[in-house]
Amino acid sequence: INRHDWGVENGSMKQILLWCSFFEIMTMPALVQMLNGQGDRVPGDFCFDPLGLGKDPAKLAVFKVNEVKNGRLAMCAVSGAIHHAAITNQNLVEQLTSGNVIPKF
Repeated sequence: INRHDWGVENGSMKQILLWCSFFEIMTMPALVQMLNGQGDRVPGDFCFDPLGLGKDPAKLAVFKVNEVKNGRLAMCAVSGAIHHAAITNQNLVEQLTSGNVIPKF
């Protein structure tokens, strides 16, 4: 939690806000087209498949489910890291190097 305040004072949180805003602004035209039914784009499809992994529709369906599961697992992991940092007042690296993996109450 102290890291957030440090990030705001340091300016790194502003940089994250800037890049996230830039990405949102750049994808806004495609989002508006999708919502109005003008394009064939589906949510989450950025048409980036340089290896051609999505050519087979059956495999593509499996990849989509795996991506959703991976995203949910990542959200749980980040949530756990945030709560653990709030309990111990140490970031992840400090916790691992000090051996403070299980909080002591």
